[in-house]
Amino acid sequence: VTSDNLPHILHQFYCDKLSQLVQLKHMHLVRWARFALGHPKVTEELNHQYQSRLELVMQEYSAALNHARRLSVARDHLLGSKPLPSGLISLNDVLPYLKWRVFHQQAIKSVSAFLASVQWLPMLFHREFSEACRLSD
Repeated sequence: VTSDNLPHILHQFYCDKLSQLVQLKHMHLVRWARFALGHPKVTEELNHQYQSRLELVMQEYSAALNHARRLSVARDHLLGSKPLPSGLISLNDVLPYLKWRVFHQQAIKSVSAFLASVQWLPMLFHREFSEACRLSD
């Protein structure tokens, strides 16, 4: 990551986040509708929690939309029509991306370690099976 491509990376990050938040809201609405059909009395009690969760999703969506709109200048720069203004990126743009990046790297490390151990399982069982066959002969 360099100072030249950081605005492009951040713009893409916030555009992807918008898409994820739209999918999250849709799944939440569908699940709530399905739950409400089966449990009308409980729905009234939990409606406040449901509305507060939707509000949080919408706040995050509007924040990501503001970031993406402001960083869309980077896309115009990439297409060659406008120069990048100085001071385009703020700390508030970078921190959510860095948090996501660190979490993503940790998740990949865990999954990679698991896959590496699973990769050797057939060899371990083959060795144990071969030793068992030799002992039975």
